[in-house]
Amino acid sequence: MNGNSETPVGNLESDAMNPETLRARAVRLVRVGILIAAIGYPLIAIVKGKALVEIAQLDGKPLQIEFAGGRLFLLDEGPSGNARRILMYRRPGRTPRTLCRGAGISRFATDGKWVYFLEFTAGTLNRLRVRTGNAETLVSGLVNPGDIILDRRRVAWTETHDHSVTGIHTVPALMPLTTLRVMERKSRPVQPRVLAAFETDSRQFNGELAALDNRRIAWLTIPMVAPTLSRGNLYTRALKGGELRTVSKDSGLQSAAARGTRVYWSAVCDEAANPASFATVYCTDTRKGSPSIFADWLPPAGKLFSVGRRIYYVSPTAAFRLLGDRRVTQVAEMKGGVGGLACLTPHNIYCVEQYGDPQGPKYRAMRYPVSGFAWVRNAVGRL
Repeated sequence: MNGNSETPVGNLESDAMNPETLRARAVRLVRVGILIAAIGYPLIAIVKGKALVEIAQLDGKPLQIEFAGGRLFLLDEGPSGNARRILMYRRPGRTPRTLCRGAGISRFATDGKWVYFLEFTAGTLNRLRVRTGNAETLVSGLVNPGDIILDRRRVAWTETHDHSVTGIHTVPALMPLTTLRVMERKSRPVQPRVLAAFETDSRQFNGELAALDNRRIAWLTIPMVAPTLSRGNLYTRALKGGELRTVSKDSGLQSAAARGTRVYWSAVCDEAANPASFATVYCTDTRKGSPSIFADWLPPAGKLFSVGRRIYYVSPTAAFRLLGDRRVTQVAEMKGGVGGLACLTPHNIYCVEQYGDPQGPKYRAMRYPVSGFAWVRNAVGRL
């Protein structure tokens, strides 16, 4: 045997360069990437999605906030005493679009495609198309317009005027009279009709239109004088007419909401040593039954919302889902919330918070996600 002969020890072609090996490694890398994405992205969505989101720092004084059609709408008084504006936000952190300006804009309602708003000074009901920004006056000659509400078919609003004796213009004989008017949104020519009339203690409507659906409307009045002690009224009325029904007369009436045939309202807590320190939510079925306590010992100055099949109560300090039989679940802790400036969807709470020096407060619009779907949208920066 030749002593210089060598025994082969392996392939001259490296295994690392083998096409089969390369394909196997690529498949493994793709699988690992998919696994990381499948596990990691939901974790990121949960961590990032559960976080609070600052939608915008507001440069004016906020007056009303609403959410519809995937957009956030805000009515404010512009900086340095400028005219009021209705703003629309599409994404957090983006510059809002100004839909309209007017010194006398007092209240608005929107479905995301149209904005209906009251102009107090001019005494008009106006409609604005969100896509184009074109506005038109629907009804003029309104007297002290107050609140406004709409559903898919109708828009309703309040007006308040002196209830005087004919021919005597110096001293009103009775309390101011508020009328509730309603009209079909698609009716042309515009044909509003008076649905109800009731006495109030001020020429400025103090209360809220709480619910409007295909069958009836619900609203409440709150006394201007000593609102936490005086009795307010909660009314319902069928849209086709009939008897005006007083659902409740409660001390410290605060807010109301409706779902189906059931009506919910909040008032000061009679069981507390200081009734104004807590709130109680009552419920009744408009077809039958007497009022019962739905939830109690809630923070004061909250607002009720009916969202799908759920009832929420949002105060300046916390938000709760009300489960009935006095059971509640806290879904968010608010920080410096401004009472009444909040709106809800099935997935998020939108509210206005105050921060900074109380002598010169600043405001910001915030979002609190309350569902898994909201966490995902939150993570990708959607409104």
